[in-house]
Amino acid sequence: GCTPPSPQEYPILGLNLLRFLVQNRIAEFHTELELLSYAALENPCIKHAVELEQSLREGAYNCVLSARQTVPHETYAYFMDLLAKTVRDENARCSKKAYDYLSISDARKMLLCSSDQELAEYIKKVKLMRGL
Repeated sequence: GCTPPSPQEYPILGLNLLRFLVQNRIAEFHTELELLSYAALENPCIKHAVELEQSLREGAYNCVLSARQTVPHETYAYFMDLLAKTVRDENARCSKKAYDYLSISDARKMLLCSSDQELAEYIKKVKLMRGL
């Protein structure tokens, strides 16, 4: 007969959706969503990824960051950390193009840093990666 569905099916499908978000591959994210059944879309692992994508689309980055506290499966924490980095890097890239000057306070808010020290460490890391 048929093999019963794996209990890991939805966590894995949700992780794949998260992977697309982390890689900023939004078209693939939506293509994958269209392939899922209605029952799959109601699963907490899938809903989590869909809600994250909505928050990203709306620019509600604090919701993205706080979603790490409510992951539907323990394996999601790693991808949530990567997603936070993706959001921060994308904000930095856009801010660099949009602003000639940003105060430390504004940069800290925009890059979702909890302190001036965290902002300084992020800037230092970005400069090292770019070889500046």
